[in-house]
Amino acid sequence: MASFWATGNGSDPIYPIIEFNQGGFRVWDSGNGWVNLAGAVNYDSWYSLSFAINGSNVDYKVGNLSASVDAYGATSLVNVMLQGHNTQGVASYDIYWDNLSTPAAVPEPATWALMIGGLALVGASMRRRKTTVAFA
Repeated sequence: MASFWATGNGSDPIYPIIEFNQGGFRVWDSGNGWVNLAGAVNYDSWYSLSFAINGSNVDYKVGNLSASVDAYGATSLVNVMLQGHNTQGVASYDIYWDNLSTPAAVPEPATWALMIGGLALVGASMRRRKTTVAFA
């Protein structure tokens, strides 16, 4: 079993999960349980996996397969995790993760305010600095 998942941040916690299990992919709907993605899946193949909160939905993509489920008030995703393990009674297989990426972080408004305030203080202190000329 291989999973790619996160926790959603909002009024109610959600857990977007994409899982490869028993020869197919499925996604998690926090209100209704597992949703199987219809479509052929090949072993020994690479697949692009993604999920994102888009308005009031969590949009899942696995290669050319997709699903959209309710985000239940979540506004952002945190704690993204990758996991893989073999379960009893199932043939073992290898899991490879490659080319992981996340969107670049955007500074919070408070960070911008602190940075601008700090630059203003530096500018003010330099402007008020008196220069004196000393002769030997």
